[in-house]
Amino acid sequence: MLPTAPPVRIYGTDVTAMTETLYNTRILRLAAALPRTERLADPDITVQRTSRICGSRVTVDVKVEDGRIVVRNTFTYNPTMRTSRMQVERIGRQHDASFRARFPMLADVSMEYRWGGHLCLSLNSVPAFGEVEDGLYVAGCQNGLGTVKGTLAGKLIADLACGSNDPMVADMLGYDGPKRLYPEPFMTAGARGRLWWMHRRAGRDL
Repeated sequence: MLPTAPPVRIYGTDVTAMTETLYNTRILRLAAALPRTERLADPDITVQRTSRICGSRVTVDVKVEDGRIVVRNTFTYNPTMRTSRMQVERIGRQHDASFRARFPMLADVSMEYRWGGHLCLSLNSVPAFGEVEDGLYVAGCQNGLGTVKGTLAGKLIADLACGSNDPMVADMLGYDGPKRLYPEPFMTAGARGRLWWMHRRAGRDL
């Protein structure tokens, strides 16, 4: 059982943009014309082929969803869980600049959607999971987007509340528990410094 006092968590905003739909034939033409030789930092699919004639090896990294290109390269530290319109507009400009730098041949393609959401992180990357009070259950602090972890944790917390003996419930309860973050102002300085360094290290991959 978790202690009744919740851990202090870091809240950030992860913002993503998605282009309009690209047709398959155009994707093939673009792939053939790409001037970029560096590997993608976070590809969805990597395919490697070797020519039987000359032995040349080609590696292709792809990041595509539903015929679209997704740009996800911005994370901000917002412990107040509030994002200003000015910040959203600035991030949008960053998305557009990154997209144009990587795909100059797609100058006519615009971002059809933009969205963002809060991420909840603990110091030791452990989720909050369990019965915090009699009959009150929590499954939170997924330390990431939560698309997979949050869905699984939601199912398992329901199993726990129903008295299930699922071994995955036991695994979740076996964690030490989320740890508190560093006190301010050290947390803010450290988080922003780390984000700055990650952006700088990414370079053209951002």
